[in-house]
Amino acid sequence: MKISWLGVSLGTGAMYSLLMPLAALTLLAPLEYGVFSASYLVFAFGVSLQYSIVSEAWARRRDHLQGEFEWVSYSSILLALSAAIGCVLALSAVVFSAWALELVILALGALAGTFRSGSRYFIVAHSQFARTTVADVTAIITFFLAFILFAPFPIFLRLSLSWTLANLVAVLVLRIPRFLWSIPRNWIGERWADIRPLIMDSLLLDFSAIAVPYLLIGRLGLSDFGVYRGISSAAVPVRLVVDPIRPALGGVTPKAMLRLRSMVFWVISSTLLGILVAGGLEFLHGVPKLSGSTISVLSLYSLQAGLYTALSFLTMVFYIVARTQASGRAVVVARILQTIAAVVLPLLGAYLYGLSEAVWAYVWSTFVGFIVWFVVVILARERSKRL
Repeated sequence: MKISWLGVSLGTGAMYSLLMPLAALTLLAPLEYGVFSASYLVFAFGVSLQYSIVSEAWARRRDHLQGEFEWVSYSSILLALSAAIGCVLALSAVVFSAWALELVILALGALAGTFRSGSRYFIVAHSQFARTTVADVTAIITFFLAFILFAPFPIFLRLSLSWTLANLVAVLVLRIPRFLWSIPRNWIGERWADIRPLIMDSLLLDFSAIAVPYLLIGRLGLSDFGVYRGISSAAVPVRLVVDPIRPALGGVTPKAMLRLRSMVFWVISSTLLGILVAGGLEFLHGVPKLSGSTISVLSLYSLQAGLYTALSFLTMVFYIVARTQASGRAVVVARILQTIAAVVLPLLGAYLYGLSEAVWAYVWSTFVGFIVWFVVVILARERSKRL
């Protein structure tokens, strides 16, 4: 029964991860999608920090805590971090004042969404797949019901309200949050040796994934920026597959990862995902109701989106294995190399040429990232042989 619940949980988790990015990409015009993407990047930053400070730091020393206090401790640091991310996103309402209401609501959604991400990781790691399935399904239903209920509102506001309510419901279904004031500081102090390399890696990753897109807004403008960011959002099948299996991937050994059968499986999977995205964009371009939406414009970049999707999937899979299996030094060095490529190539493409070249540069920087993490996993395998 656990095996069947695992499969269902993977599917529902993937569906929920797909929901908001795909809805925004499909329904928002490039200008509004540019605003949404700029704010959603803050949420992505929060989830990235959450993995480094909470989930994967806990996974590296999982036996450190036992019993109910394990959840109290985990929940306390997770809630503190989630609240901080929500506050940061709320400040974006000052910058994009024309969409202040939507952004304040998204800030609450980001708080709940960050907590949901960490809570789900914890519960999956404890093999409670039925609970995560119920939480995912309930959240998906809540999203659609709220979207229908708020039909009189503008589309951006409807999406913001629906996503926020869905995240709040998911948090309550997964496990009631607990909080003790003394725990966040103690957590950081006790686990700093594990957190430091992970957070350095995350900050370098986020600089390329978040800071660079913000730098491109000035050169591309909000509409073209929305299209540029749409390439990343079109690759939602990567998150569809990777997010639910991330806890399991963290336990895969480098030796198992580099077996020929495993390599063939990941390459075929990435190729199929790339074809799915490229073909899907071409198909959606012909749908009249989507005319003028961001996803319709993206059909001009279907080849680049497909390549990006395939390479992004391979990069993420090897990256997750490296984060939990490789030495801290190797992780940091690899992140520095990937960051250099992810910063330099898109900025050069955008500022010297324009949107099209920036998109191609984005694809090539992702290829560099895959090579870097592939090499790190090889080094981790050799390191494990010496231990």
